[in-house]
Amino acid sequence: MKKVIKLLFGRRTFVIILLLLQVYLIVFLLIQSRTRFHTASITLNTISIIAVFYIMSRKDKSEYKIIWIVMIMIVPLFGGTLYLMFRLQSSVERFQRRFSKYDAQAFTVLKQDGDVFEKLRADDVDIAVQSQYLIDTIGYPVYQNTYAEYIPSGEQYFIRLTEELKRAEHYIFLEYFIIAKGIMWDTILGILKDKVNKGVDVRVIYDDMGCMFSLPDKYFKTLAKMGIRSIAFNPFRPFWTTLQNNRDHRKIAVIDGKVAFTGGINLADEYINAKKRFGHWKDSAVMLRGDAVRSFTVMFLNMWDSLYNCEENFYDFLSTDSEPEINKYGSGYVQPYCDSPVDNEYVGENIYLQIIN
Repeated sequence: MKKVIKLLFGRRTFVIILLLLQVYLIVFLLIQSRTRFHTASITLNTISIIAVFYIMSRKDKSEYKIIWIVMIMIVPLFGGTLYLMFRLQSSVERFQRRFSKYDAQAFTVLKQDGDVFEKLRADDVDIAVQSQYLIDTIGYPVYQNTYAEYIPSGEQYFIRLTEELKRAEHYIFLEYFIIAKGIMWDTILGILKDKVNKGVDVRVIYDDMGCMFSLPDKYFKTLAKMGIRSIAFNPFRPFWTTLQNNRDHRKIAVIDGKVAFTGGINLADEYINAKKRFGHWKDSAVMLRGDAVRSFTVMFLNMWDSLYNCEENFYDFLSTDSEPEINKYGSGYVQPYCDSPVDNEYVGENIYLQIIN
């Protein structure tokens, strides 16, 4: 009964109700404007025509343009107005400016080792062209001297991650779309609290929408009481805005600038099959050790500084210690990179299409 009451009167229900009321109010006002005022109807239809021409002139993806144009043509009464409401939002512009500012730091902090790139070019000129695209577009270099371990399941990921977290001496950075209370997170949280007590800098970023049904509201305050610095990415608010579409789906763990994890596994029990939601969950991850971890460190700090609107000296967190044993793992290349919703370059999509080609 308590769970039902909590669900009915909780933040999530309140948010959903307010969003639905906003949609209803907008549609109601537009329909009333058309039926009651002939001039308003002509104005709304004119706005839709202008919006279609504006969409056609933009350098957006064709799929994105087609969806909007079709919707406006089907519902010209409020389609154009709806599009303008999505496009002309000051909160979105501020969000984009802030993230663009901190994204640019990658170019100044991460430098491409010329010798490494020339070796790559000599080994495979086609891959070198793709690598150059990433360097020029988003500033993330290609590395050697990096050990990469494929982790084929959430269960094994959980073991490897906790092993490395226990070895942390200086800092732990965690950035995940979903964090949920349970065996996995409770175990990790116990390690984090122990490390904080030993003077380790522990920071956590979680997506507010991704954790809406798995963590209490303002969970970062709970973590702060434990000494863990934390922030929710783009807190979900009951206002109709495209800003809510920008979510942080990254799954990144960085330990002392020496070890990094990434992949498709969130910090929730279904990912380690301790909880059954959709049958057996199969996902995978990668652990890196060595020079390429620098890029993951910068990715996390870029996000952290963007959310806090602060500037830190990234060099304080970049490990310069090469572990000698890494060299025995071969001479392959690793180039971690990230994409961003605040530019017009579809980096992730372009890379995957090129790999397929």
